[in-house]
Amino acid sequence: MKVVAIVVLPIVSFVLTLVAMLAMTGNLSPEGIAKLAGRGPAPVQEAPEPKDDIVARADDLKKREQELNERQARIEKDEKRLTETQAQMEELRSALQQMLLQITQAAEESDATQSERLTSVAQSLGGMKPAQAAKALEGWTPEEGAELLRLIDERVRGKILDSMDPDKTAAFLQAMQEQK
Repeated sequence: MKVVAIVVLPIVSFVLTLVAMLAMTGNLSPEGIAKLAGRGPAPVQEAPEPKDDIVARADDLKKREQELNERQARIEKDEKRLTETQAQMEELRSALQQMLLQITQAAEESDATQSERLTSVAQSLGGMKPAQAAKALEGWTPEEGAELLRLIDERVRGKILDSMDPDKTAAFLQAMQEQK
């Protein structure tokens, strides 16, 4: 019996140690014991997808990639066109500013020339006899005549207006008042 005790005691001690370890790790369940014994359930394998489904998905991904590449190319083309358009707009804006400057200068020169001409005509009228100056002004519109009379010395202007027809004089004086 001693022999049986010597053989059985280590085996029982091993089994009890194993049970204690399983209890401590939380694997003391029928599944854990079956796994330890090597007769556990077969691992669940996912069913492989059919090859047709994989090919279809690959084709879809290729189509999507091609669409994205085409879209990217369109975006790059649009960005390039936008950049070119902006450059053209800047050139046009610069050209318009240049033209505006030229037009402004030409208008100022024209105004200066017109002013010089009016001054010259006013001096000529001021140097004439009042009756002759009045006769010359009768062909002018009241607005133009008022501009000329404004440039003539007041004493000479009064003599010219005295020599004019009273209706014309009134029209010229009214135009001079409205121009102020």
